[in-house]
Amino acid sequence: MLRPVCALALVALLLGPAVAPGRADDESPPEAAPRRQAREVRFDPAPDGWRKVEPEGRRRFLLEFALPGAGDGAEGPRVTVMAMSAREFADYRGRLKAGWSRADGAPLSDADQVVEIRRAADPEVRIVEQQGTSGPRDARRAGMKLVAAYVRQGDDRWSVWLLGTVDEVDRHREAFLRWVETARPAGSPAQGDRTGPF
Repeated sequence: MLRPVCALALVALLLGPAVAPGRADDESPPEAAPRRQAREVRFDPAPDGWRKVEPEGRRRFLLEFALPGAGDGAEGPRVTVMAMSAREFADYRGRLKAGWSRADGAPLSDADQVVEIRRAADPEVRIVEQQGTSGPRDARRAGMKLVAAYVRQGDDRWSVWLLGTVDEVDRHREAFLRWVETARPAGSPAQGDRTGPF
């Protein structure tokens, strides 16, 4: 015997699409605007010791690096580059706090973030720094720090992260920020000694 939900689904398949209540037969549902793919972003060559990591599975990263840790064979922080939708900075900043908490367990607030404008345009580069406990509920990690760069050129936006333990991120912070400041969309003229992608 068919359950009521299965029976309704079977009837819908046989009879065709139903008309939503309050909508005329000739009205079509609004189509979502196609998501425009951001241009490729390029940087100066990565600093010495940064090891490029090949993407695994369905990861959305355009680029990922594993940075050296302080001890022999120690794993350091990670740098990731992602294309974003047309998100404004305030929304970007709010999303960075999701899943993070302070030592007392309270969620991060705007006051827990340090914001800096590194470049006003061509492209715009803004930095958000935060630290605390992060990660999914089953794998929370205390003593973590994120330095996130919001890079915007026209309608294109990218997010570039340096994420790891507080000590490791602090050790690589200045080299990371210098590297992020070399960001430019593909097709933009190189400046200074910018020699190639990534």
